[in-house]
Amino acid sequence: MRLQHDLFSSSAYDFRLFDLNNQYRNNQQAAAGARVRGRRLFRGRFPIPQFNYSLPNSFFISVWKPQVLQLHQLSTEDYQFENLSVSSNYDKDNHSWNVLENPAYTIILDGYLYLKDSSTLDIKVNLARLLNEMSVSTIEKALQKIGGGMFNLVIVDKKWQRLIITCDRLGCMPLFFMEDNDGFHISGNQFAFKEATSVNNAASVEFLKYGFLPFSPSVFDNVQRLLPGQILNVSLEHADVRKSGVHVREFKPLAHRITTLKAASEALHEAYKHFLDRLGEGQYAVQMDTGYESNLLTGWFRKKRPKLIELGETEDNSSQLAQLFNLDVMKDKSAADNATLSVSGLAERSRIMTSLENLYPIWTQEVIQRHRPDFYFHTFMGDVVVGSSHFHALRASKNSLKKFVLEKERLNRKIHKVSDYQHFLYNGLNAIPDEELHGLVDKSREVWLLNGARSVLEMNRNAGQVHEDFLEALQNYTLSRCLYAAEPVALSRYMACICPFTDYEIIQTCYDIDKKIRAGDKLYNHYLRTHFRKLSRLRKAGYGGRPSDSDSTYRLKRATRFVLGKALNRISSGEKDKFDKKELVRLVSELSDRIPAWILDAIGSAVEQEKLDNRLMVRLVSLSSYMESQPQSVIV
Repeated sequence: MRLQHDLFSSSAYDFRLFDLNNQYRNNQQAAAGARVRGRRLFRGRFPIPQFNYSLPNSFFISVWKPQVLQLHQLSTEDYQFENLSVSSNYDKDNHSWNVLENPAYTIILDGYLYLKDSSTLDIKVNLARLLNEMSVSTIEKALQKIGGGMFNLVIVDKKWQRLIITCDRLGCMPLFFMEDNDGFHISGNQFAFKEATSVNNAASVEFLKYGFLPFSPSVFDNVQRLLPGQILNVSLEHADVRKSGVHVREFKPLAHRITTLKAASEALHEAYKHFLDRLGEGQYAVQMDTGYESNLLTGWFRKKRPKLIELGETEDNSSQLAQLFNLDVMKDKSAADNATLSVSGLAERSRIMTSLENLYPIWTQEVIQRHRPDFYFHTFMGDVVVGSSHFHALRASKNSLKKFVLEKERLNRKIHKVSDYQHFLYNGLNAIPDEELHGLVDKSREVWLLNGARSVLEMNRNAGQVHEDFLEALQNYTLSRCLYAAEPVALSRYMACICPFTDYEIIQTCYDIDKKIRAGDKLYNHYLRTHFRKLSRLRKAGYGGRPSDSDSTYRLKRATRFVLGKALNRISSGEKDKFDKKELVRLVSELSDRIPAWILDAIGSAVEQEKLDNRLMVRLVSLSSYMESQPQSVIV
């Protein structure tokens, strides 16, 4: 029989929050000192895999098999229950690491979450309520009440001697796991497993080709990544694992979708309002970008007087918003303008493995942490969820542009052949063509990458009713989850980094809207015209049009700016040349002793003759930096 009790009743369950500033401090200092001296976790007669327990701003959890415990004695850890050990190296003021316990459960949260019916975004309050829901009902029912967030959740069920592990429905907060003869191990950073396994050569080629890992779970052999919404059930008695399937958010049939702008705008507004009702008092900050996302966030939070964080090339946008709502702008371009970008500790600062050509995940965290707001609202997934960037893109052909301007482009098309999507994934996603990889992609690795693309298709096979649904699901799984999420994940170690567009209700509302309504910024423009008329007069950076324009005028301006942009890119040096080629060649030469021999054999002559693609050299430097802790630099 389960106890029914008030969450805040002192006579009921005794909730104990493991405060990193207090209760963890002594354990962490002792454990850190032991790790520096090279002490093993266990004392015994045979070797234990050497996991990197001292990797800064990470955690490590192990479920050890009984036979291992019979021969070895656990050293003091941050948390221990039976054969479960938890080690945390997070900074004492880290916002994304919380542990809460009562007599029945211990829950460990990596990231942030909130419940559907919660009236606050406060992480500790929502975590306490989730623990209470588990105690009065079941774990499964409690998990269904989560309303959004980016998180990993580890639940110790003391009664049934099991570990329940899950993550958010998009799978953006990375969690890696490995099974071996000694037990089951998980960490928030794949590089914690670096010494316990070997680098996967095919995954390394995948990183060099795409600049991130769209298909591989990690760059190491036998190290898997938790899939979106997946649940792992680990027996504490035997350390065996049962895995659920991936969570696939399904689209409604076309006949049941919202097909009018007015209805779509009102449905979206209700979802936004429900999220906004959770806002409390505190210092707010909003990320500035060149799209509609930062405009919309600023409009929502204007009464909270948020600070606008200006990064990179967002000066025009932030100054217009600041003037419109009389807000303060925090300008900080020092990292972007700096000639040298330090890449030391890359594995520690970016849990999602991305190339240095995607600079934001690396340097924005160093800029924003200096401002330390109570809540930092990030634009992640804004153009993907409300807009149409993952299923509707302009093409340079005259016929395509004409159809776009006249709003006669075909949408809601039938799903294509599997091979079409397989080759779309293989040749897209920022890919360097195989012929420019100088033999790194041989036949066996080509097959391996194609199989990786096929596995992504299989996991998302039930996602869509039409071609555009399927495209959106595939790119959410690859680009959003494995590349774009790198920045908010990195920022979460410094502050409460909230991504409103990952709210489950907002995502589902947008998925329920017909693609014809979301394409070409149609929904965005109508929503801003209806609810934020002042914002609708601001020009969208890079597009030329304003939401206040008529649909036909906006599309004409966007198509014109698109053609001009293509022409200017052909005249200028282009995106590939934003890194200094000579400095890259020098740096690759200096790193030659750290680059695997099989890679050097393939590209060595091309490096010497300076014929290597700039992006490939940047990705080589990135790969070497992830694998090597010594500081290096890239001249930009």
